[in-house]
Amino acid sequence: MEIKKIDDIVIVYPPQNLDLDNAEKFKKDLTKIISNNPQKDIILNFKEVEYVNSTSLSVVINAQTTLKESDKKLIVCEVGKKLLGLIKIVNLYDVMDIIETEEEALLSLQKPVAI
Repeated sequence: MEIKKIDDIVIVYPPQNLDLDNAEKFKKDLTKIISNNPQKDIILNFKEVEYVNSTSLSVVINAQTTLKESDKKLIVCEVGKKLLGLIKIVNLYDVMDIIETEEEALLSLQKPVAI
């Protein structure tokens, strides 16, 4: 899983398929990223993701909950139409913080600059 750090934000690029074969690795990797970056918000860029199973969706929800407890955010961006449809069907659209593009996600997390 590729990651990129920009200021107080970590951008995570999950693999193409978040299925039963790699759900546990996704969970372990995301948990480690959060643990190693306790003062940072997380953006999950799903641009390359084509498939997500329910276990992997629960990993995202659990990570979001963990970050909220630390007053941090998890944003999911670049979600394809098919996956977005699935998220809506399982009633997670209102639970997950989904933003259309990575740029918009970054802007939403940037702290205002004091003048």
